[in-house]
Amino acid sequence: MGVPTSKTELLDAVSKTFGNLMSDLERVPPELARTASMEGHAAGMMISPADLVAYLLGWNELVLRWLERDDRGEVVEFPETGFKWNQLGLLAQKFYADYQHLDWQNLLIRLAAVNHRLVETISSRTHDE
Repeated sequence: MGVPTSKTELLDAVSKTFGNLMSDLERVPPELARTASMEGHAAGMMISPADLVAYLLGWNELVLRWLERDDRGEVVEFPETGFKWNQLGLLAQKFYADYQHLDWQNLLIRLAAVNHRLVETISSRTHDE
């Protein structure tokens, strides 16, 4: 799949990839959700399915905050206050910690909710935006 070049293509890509992702995540047994079983977002690090969801939650919520701040005319610090682009591994670890308190089912519910908010945000904007 190439990079979407229109709002419609972007929404279609989000819908397809999110649907596939959720289908895979819903097959993870809750008792294995915190087992580090896949390569992480920093070299040499292993993460769990719960960490992956936390990472996705963190980035999706961050993008929504960027858009909200920009809409209000506020300065947006990229990628996040206190982090530089060469510190994305540290930012990933922050995301893992931010959502550590949520159980597997609530992580999935929250991921679906942030995806819904992102789709609404994209839908409400013009193609040029």
